[in-house]
Amino acid sequence: MGRLNQPQRNALATTLQQLEQSLDTIERLLDAPAAGVTYTTEVDFRPATVQRIREKCHDTRSQIAEIAAAFDLPPRRWNGRQIIVAEMN
Repeated sequence: MGRLNQPQRNALATTLQQLEQSLDTIERLLDAPAAGVTYTTEVDFRPATVQRIREKCHDTRSQIAEIAAAFDLPPRRWNGRQIIVAEMN
């Protein structure tokens, strides 16, 4: 693979992170659709479609890992406490 300058590395890392977080959301909804007092999220795919989506998520995660390794992109560390406090404000 070619070399990336730092702005390119940052952009690629950010894009891959956003994609991976989207996969987390998709898989979480497939596992247990969200519901609260004021809202509900319904997921009405047929089981075969759910299986295909899960396979695509798995394949995409593998591709993310390959790209991250190819460009030596370290994982970003997130402080869960800060995320929770921000959500509560």
